[in-house]
Amino acid sequence: NHPVALTEKSRSALYQGLTTIIGDQAVEEMLSYFPARDVEEPVTKEFLRAEMNDLRVEMSDLRTELASMEIRVIDRMDTKLDALDQKLTSKIDALDQKFGARFDALDQKFDQKLTSKIDALDQKFGAKFDRLSAYAIGGNVATAATLAGVIFMALRF
Repeated sequence: NHPVALTEKSRSALYQGLTTIIGDQAVEEMLSYFPARDVEEPVTKEFLRAEMNDLRVEMSDLRTELASMEIRVIDRMDTKLDALDQKLTSKIDALDQKFGARFDALDQKFDQKLTSKIDALDQKFGAKFDRLSAYAIGGNVATAATLAGVIFMALRF
């Protein structure tokens, strides 16, 4: 049921005999239905099925290879990300230590200055309190003596 391949000699004879009757273009169209070699023979269903099966196997192999490549790429990315994470962590730790030491020094300096200022204010306040206490005690003694004198005078009269 399939067209048979024509030899070059048969093709040439048909072409020369028919071109005088129906013209070049019509003869070429008709001869295109008859392959010139086995390579140009029409494809059979069996051949097409076999080729499709081969194609399916190749596609399956490609999927497997792509999945394997994907795993390798993900593994590489994970490795690189882990290395980057470790590098960043060590840099952050170094900065933390560096700035931690600086903050500790600043904190200590601030505490010293604050303690010094508080001590100075405490001394000033203490001195003023002592003066006020002395005035208050002196004033109270004078008031008490005056009061005692008034009471004594009142009792005498």
